[in-house]
Amino acid sequence: MPNQDPADLGGANAFGRWDCGAWFFPAQTSLSAAGPGPLGPNTAVGPVLALAPTALTFSSTLNVTTPGQTVTVSNIGSAALRITSITLGGANPGRFGLTQNCRIGGTGLAAGGSCTITVTFTPNRNQARSALVRVNVAAPAVSGTVTLAGTTIRSTIVLSPTTIAFGNSAD
Repeated sequence: MPNQDPADLGGANAFGRWDCGAWFFPAQTSLSAAGPGPLGPNTAVGPVLALAPTALTFSSTLNVTTPGQTVTVSNIGSAALRITSITLGGANPGRFGLTQNCRIGGTGLAAGGSCTITVTFTPNRNQARSALVRVNVAAPAVSGTVTLAGTTIRSTIVLSPTTIAFGNSAD
């Protein structure tokens, strides 16, 4: 069966080639087999990074840090996912902060495992700000990004009462 059609494996998402009695899979992190193929239904091969959500939006008054928003980093693959770094980048990374509980390097994030990144925003001008959270991973998995957007809420001053009566004055 040389160069068997992937559709014969039970789905269009299955990739492979039969040569010399072995299956060879290209380095694609979205590789899966659907249906009754040798990998079972909807099984991802190797480590696969998933980020949720992939965009965060913040708004705060000038020089006030927002509450943190959480991004879940998951390994939806079948092998450990080695995270090499988690960084802020893009146009205005200095206005955003992050903390995370992900294991960097080492044995990585186990198949089916997850960790979290918490992001905050502190505006210093009345301008929209943007940045990225970059989650870098070792091959064959593919690194990912989360888009960040922040705006400043302009303060409004309300005076009450709007008039003050001083009464009569004697000269």
